[in-house]
Amino acid sequence: TYSWLILAGPLVKVNIPTDAQTKRKKTFCFVQFQHAESVPYAIELFKDLRLFGRNIQMQNRTTGAGMIIILPNV
Repeated sequence: TYSWLILAGPLVKVNIPTDAQTKRKKTFCFVQFQHAESVPYAIELFKDLRLFGRNIQMQNRTTGAGMIIILPNV
């Protein structure tokens, strides 16, 4: 589901939280890149990307800059 993220750089971890009540995956995820410079690059690279009919949004956790990744319900 998230293999496209490696276009921005090597990944350390991708976490898609699960709803405690429904046990379904939530519609967002947390991505950790191996290199800090991959974060602003990913924000710029994916700013106009649509996935499953939804815009991809990313946000830098440290600075709050950019957008948040929103995943489709699957």
